[in-house]
Amino acid sequence: PLNTYGEFSGTSMAGPHVVGVVALMWSANPALIGDIDATEQILIESADPYQGALPDCPGAEQTPSTAVGYGMLNAYHAVQMALRR
Repeated sequence: PLNTYGEFSGTSMAGPHVVGVVALMWSANPALIGDIDATEQILIESADPYQGALPDCPGAEQTPSTAVGYGMLNAYHAVQMALRR
């Protein structure tokens, strides 16, 4: 609809955001291109802890959480870490 926003959640929305951050990381440091292990480690280490209420599902309080993974994606920190590699 015109002038409105939709609300979506889950992996169908997380995936495009993560891929976008990976593109920024690889653009910042082309040596990371194709280095999946290093890229994944940066994403994990740069994530901010999730501060909200966890849903009532098995494994939600473990790390990685079945509900929120390693936390909230932080594009700025991920790119900064990529630049230092």
